[in-house]
Amino acid sequence: MQRQRNEGLEKAASEKEKLYNEIKIENYSLANANYKLQRATEDSANERRIFETKLKNSDALLKQTLEETRGLKLASEKLEAALKVTAEQLESSKRQLDEVSVKKQQDIDMLN
Repeated sequence: MQRQRNEGLEKAASEKEKLYNEIKIENYSLANANYKLQRATEDSANERRIFETKLKNSDALLKQTLEETRGLKLASEKLEAALKVTAEQLESSKRQLDEVSVKKQQDIDMLN
């Protein structure tokens, strides 16, 4: 009887140890999975910060480029206007020169 009792206790102890080892392995697996998840979360957060920084830098560069483009467009429009005025002044000067040339030619013809 004592032998049966000892075998029963040994069997119970063996089952408890087996269950303890299974729980220990499962706990280790869960801890490992939790660690991997935490690392992935940290990596994702770091990548997000990097992308946000790049986005801010890109936005700033885009704004600067737009401002420079607007400035260049305005300068180009001013130059086009100045060119138009200069072209008109040149035409006027040519007309005046032609008029003076004709008048001088008439004066020379009258003197001859």
